[in-house]
Amino acid sequence: MIRRLIGIMMIVSFNCSVIQLALAEDISFSAEVNTNRIPLGSSFQLTLTVNGLTHISEMNLPQFPDFDVRYLGPSTHVSVVNGKYYSSKSFTYAITPQKVGRFKIQPMNVTIKGKDYSTQAIDIEVVNAPLSEGKTNQLNLL
Repeated sequence: MIRRLIGIMMIVSFNCSVIQLALAEDISFSAEVNTNRIPLGSSFQLTLTVNGLTHISEMNLPQFPDFDVRYLGPSTHVSVVNGKYYSSKSFTYAITPQKVGRFKIQPMNVTIKGKDYSTQAIDIEVVNAPLSEGKTNQLNLL
């Protein structure tokens, strides 16, 4: 009876180890924008993504002078492909520039499980908003 119980415990322990190895995934942290060139008065999206982890709270962004920042929300993705587990959690922000010019979103940092991760810097160019098609600067008199 005791041998049987020990055998069952060893099988369960081995299976748990195999599952942990299958679920182990490299962690990475990235930032991307949906466009690097934007007209003044428009917004672009900044998405921060942590791959290899889904249990992470909202990111605290650094200050973005000359931009209004609005948090749009999180997104979680989990998949298993050919027995390999993939997971990620993204945080999306709407960024609205307040003036024309060239700007740099500095690298952002996060510490996960005692290890530091950084994004790459992102260049943004804000240009004067083009006139809408069919509109002119002339005053039409009737």
